[in-house]
Amino acid sequence: MSPTTATTAIASLSRRRQRFVVLFFVCLFTFGSYFCFDTPGALGSLLERGPMKLSATEFNLLYSVYAWPNVVLVFLGGFFIDTFGSRPCSIVLSLITLTGQLITTTGVFYKSFKLLLIGRFLFGSGSESLNVCQSTIVSHWFQGNELAMAFGFSLTVSRLGSIIAFNILPSYSQRFGLSSAFLLGALLCSVSFIATLCFVYVDKKAEEELSFAMTQVDQGNTSLSDVEHKFSSKGIFPLSFWLGSIAGMTAYSIFFSFIAIGTDLFQREFDIAGSTAGFLVSLIYNISMFLAPVLGKLLDSYGYRGITIGLAVILTSLSLHILSSSFHTMKIFYSLSRLQLLYSCSILLGLGLSGISSALWPSLAICVHPQSLATAIGVAQALQNLGTSLTTFFMGILIDRKGYRQSLRFLEMIGISSFCVVFVWNVLDRFGEDRINRPTEQLEEIEELRQPLALESERQSRGKLMIVPVTPRVVVLVRQRLLGPQGESGIVRRNYYAKIGIQ
Repeated sequence: MSPTTATTAIASLSRRRQRFVVLFFVCLFTFGSYFCFDTPGALGSLLERGPMKLSATEFNLLYSVYAWPNVVLVFLGGFFIDTFGSRPCSIVLSLITLTGQLITTTGVFYKSFKLLLIGRFLFGSGSESLNVCQSTIVSHWFQGNELAMAFGFSLTVSRLGSIIAFNILPSYSQRFGLSSAFLLGALLCSVSFIATLCFVYVDKKAEEELSFAMTQVDQGNTSLSDVEHKFSSKGIFPLSFWLGSIAGMTAYSIFFSFIAIGTDLFQREFDIAGSTAGFLVSLIYNISMFLAPVLGKLLDSYGYRGITIGLAVILTSLSLHILSSSFHTMKIFYSLSRLQLLYSCSILLGLGLSGISSALWPSLAICVHPQSLATAIGVAQALQNLGTSLTTFFMGILIDRKGYRQSLRFLEMIGISSFCVVFVWNVLDRFGEDRINRPTEQLEEIEELRQPLALESERQSRGKLMIVPVTPRVVVLVRQRLLGPQGESGIVRRNYYAKIGIQ
């Protein structure tokens, strides 16, 4: 299947009514895994002071060992999703995630730190690749149709798992025990596995109703020559994608590292009760859960994804600066009590997470071809896990040696670096293809103008296929022998010139 046909197939999928049914089940893919991911953070004090007696370094190692394997495995997961399809991969990855959580629960039950690490390792190996699978499915079904909003909804349901973990696990574990809290996570992973099976059924039924096969990316028709083409020549991933991935790596490493230590930080450094501390951390997820879909819809309609990411990083860095500084450093906060200030910081972090989660992944999807989408998301997730694993590891060392305040300053420095990358990303995109800040409707118009030229090039039996810039910001596929004003391609090109005001 050609790239143009693949794009057309994906566009047909996104217009079908079943996309909202698919979205419902796909949103549940990671509900259980997000709950389990944040379980150690919600039960930090019990893990460190209870029967396990973990040090800060050992506690942060639970997050590092989750992320370390995914520096490589999540890239391979994306490659396999592109090659074998989302349906079989989603089932396998969901099973791996469930198995990993069961082993983690067993480690807690027998108070075995080694078994706990093995379970987190296996859990992370399936969970992160399952995130890639989820993002790929959403992109295929909603490309050109509320893509950012669909990403927002999927993240909302995922964050709901984290919110439940932080709000109910402290009291639940005190009543039923620490191992029961981890077992609850395994039960929620089972719910996610059932949702995966439901998606496979709906997706298979939708394929049977189509008059043509699903795309290469989604159903595993990618040949070895296609794979070789992906990594040949200039490569499928432009500079814009790499900058966006680095921005995501730095930004998400801040959030995941802070959330991992947040409950203990508020209790030890700010003298906040355990239930209130858990609520302050969950407030970050609460805000992003409700705001991300709304913000996603606005980004679909008006664009400005890259700018939104930049503003989100600024809010995040500001919150960290307030927390790491003394309360009387900034006069604007004189009238606020300590608890009010902590609520303000959690709100700022929630706004930052909303902006990044709703704008980053649609921006990365825009930067790459649909045939390589899962591989691209896998690369982005691999970088994200590299950043998270290194950050949480160094955070544990900083906390043990210099305390929480110094670790917050470390996160603040990462936030400043992230903003610099986002700034460069926006500038280069503005003077390059100018895509990440465009509304979805304008991106669709560009694709509609590209497809007739590509289709005509496929019908020709002679001539060399090449990439020719119509303007510095739009690239269309034409053949050398059709560059003149004659032919269908010339008509489409002249129509496009007239539309953008070029004679």
